[in-house]
Amino acid sequence: MAKFFIKESSIEEKVNERVLGFIKAELVKFIPNIKFGGAAQQGNFAYCESSEFKDEDFGFNMDTDGLKRFIDNTLNFRYENFTVAYVK
Repeated sequence: MAKFFIKESSIEEKVNERVLGFIKAELVKFIPNIKFGGAAQQGNFAYCESSEFKDEDFGFNMDTDGLKRFIDNTLNFRYENFTVAYVK
């Protein structure tokens, strides 16, 4: 079983829901049936966690290696103050 963890570190006091929505939409392309919990805030950090999923849950023409490359090379650079972790 695997999960996504999304962390925002910002000087703002509230979660950037707009950017968080963009990240979730990108991840849903890989795992169509994934669900995300609400973003829990703690000081200047916010955390969001996905439901658990298996390799069989990947969408058409998607795989673990492609997902890891996408997270490392795209998501973690595209969205400032956000970090996405794929934990297996």
